[in-house]
Amino acid sequence: MKTVKCYCLRTRSGNMICPLTTDRRDLEHTFNYEVRGDEIVEVEIDDTFVCDEERTDRCKNCPFK
Repeated sequence: MKTVKCYCLRTRSGNMICPLTTDRRDLEHTFNYEVRGDEIVEVEIDDTFVCDEERTDRCKNCPFK
């Protein structure tokens, strides 16, 4: 099984929340990270969930189909 390294946010209560991205920088300027202090965590997803189609600018690093 191949995996893809991605990043998402973990709240202070331990919940994992979207967005899910392959580029950590996408999360470094979010309200939840800068103001609420959510943690950016690395996760790996099965590559069968990865989309090979082009994304819009807003979601260009989202790996989901």
